[in-house]
Amino acid sequence: MSTSEHGSFIFRYETYGADGGYIAREQVVSGPFYHGGRARERAGGMISPGCRTNSWGDERGCANWVYFSTEPSTAIAYAQAAGGHLYQVIPAGEVRFDGSGGAGSYRSRSPLLVIREVPPGEWDSLPAGGVV
Repeated sequence: MSTSEHGSFIFRYETYGADGGYIAREQVVSGPFYHGGRARERAGGMISPGCRTNSWGDERGCANWVYFSTEPSTAIAYAQAAGGHLYQVIPAGEVRFDGSGGAGSYRSRSPLLVIREVPPGEWDSLPAGGVV
C-alpha cells in the first residue's frame, strides 16, 4: 500500500529535561493504523467519538475519544471483545498518546477515516506501524 493509505502524523509532546525545565519533542508516527470495534463502516466512512462502541462502556455511555493503534494485536483484541470488526484507519485530526492502551495506542477527538475493513483471515499477518 502507498504511504497515503497508511498515513502518518507528527506526535508532539514535552519531556522533563535534566536542567529542570521541559523540552518540546516530536516524533513522526507512521501507519498502518488499526481500530477495532463493533460499529459497521465502509471504506471512506468515518469513525467518530460520541456513542458507546464497546460492550464494557468504559466512558459511561458516550465516548469522548476514538482509539486506534499501530499494533494490530491491540486493535484485534478490541475487535474480538466487542464482537465486531477490524479497520485500517487514518486519523483526521489532533492525536494524543493513550497510555492506558499499551504501546502504540493513540486517541483522538477527531474522526478516523476508514481505509478498509480487514477480513479476519488477514488478522494474523498484518504489519505494524510505529515511530519513524
